Amino acid sequence: LVSILLAAPVLGYERLADCVPGGIVGSLKQTEGKVGFYTKALQRLMPETLGGLSLLASGPLEQCNAAATAINVNGVELAEVGEMFPEMNSVDMSEAFDIADSDSAYLYVFDSKDYVSYTHLADCVPGGIVRTMAKTQGKIYLYVAALKMIMPGVFGNYTYIGKGDVSACLTAMNAINTASPHAYEDLKKGGYHMTEIGLMESLEEAEANET
Repeated sequence: LVSILLAAPVLGYERLADCVPGGIVGSLKQTEGKVGFYTKALQRLMPETLGGLSLLASGPLEQCNAAATAINVNGVELAEVGEMFPEMNSVDMSEAFDIADSDSAYLYVFDSKDYVSYTHLADCVPGGIVRTMAKTQGKIYLYVAALKMIMPGVFGNYTYIGKGDVSACLTAMNAINTASPHAYEDLKKGGYHMTEIGLMESLEEAEANET
């Protein structure tokens, strides 16, 4: 039995952002109402999730909330926050010791402790499943397009399609999906007993006895 292995770039949530109204920051007695000290309060609340602080900014509540949402869905790079949300101003070290302004909101952006750099995501699909999908006419390449359409926020453009027996395919898939060092490079070189499928072959119908 041969498996079809599909590998494509994926998105990861590297950072977590929280927008906190100044009135809340300023009223926390444990942190003396100071902007920078509130960072520690958040980290204590979620010690297994929040890593180091990567950005602290202040501005209107509406822009602060929008910036936090964009960061949390990977909609903006950290370096682009100031450009996309011009009313948000970075809080420097000296200002971090100030009492929070109740008329402002504060954007706290942390590195995520749960983040792993998953450059690629792989899926191992039995040929019988690929072959019987009517909307893709059973063709391998069209099955990739179907996956992208179903999960557009997960899959990027495919970078590899290969075939091998079930054991080899699952081994390769697990190596890719656990971000094993050099797994993708090894796969492209013919590792894991997998054979890469070229464009012309990918336009053919999948074999029922392949996976």
